[in-house]
Amino acid sequence: MNDEEENEELNEEPASNEPVNVLIKRIVAGKVALYPRSEYSPTTSYEKLNLVSYQGSSYICIKDCVGIVPTNTEYWYLNAQKGDKGDTGNGIEDFEKTRTEGSKDYYTITFTDGSTKEITVENGTMTFIDKIYYNDSGELLIDTTDEVEDVSINENGELIIEY
Repeated sequence: MNDEEENEELNEEPASNEPVNVLIKRIVAGKVALYPRSEYSPTTSYEKLNLVSYQGSSYICIKDCVGIVPTNTEYWYLNAQKGDKGDTGNGIEDFEKTRTEGSKDYYTITFTDGSTKEITVENGTMTFIDKIYYNDSGELLIDTTDEVEDVSINENGELIIEY
């Protein structure tokens, strides 16, 4: 009986209480997804579709191997390459009240690059910070909308705005 005849046999309506012949075909598709294996190790055995990190980049194994570094393109495919290191950001180092003049309190923000910016709080409130950004001249700009009661930096160096 060939496959076509077997398939026809499956499509026949069985008589009541009569046993049914069932043809089950099993297809093994193999690996169909990436399998993360963390950092590359020269002593680990790798199989197709294993994903590793190596020197900041990630690689996919395309041919089973052991001890073949991921930069070998016969066995590995470069999935994502490590980028260049970016410029160091400019964070807030300190935030302190520097003086009071009448109903105004003046605070100075000191940044990690040594630059400073002064903000003013009048009558115990300041306008809430809606957006903080640098303009083209490198100056810090703070757009504000709502009134805020207190601004401070906690022990973790986080800017705390209470409103």
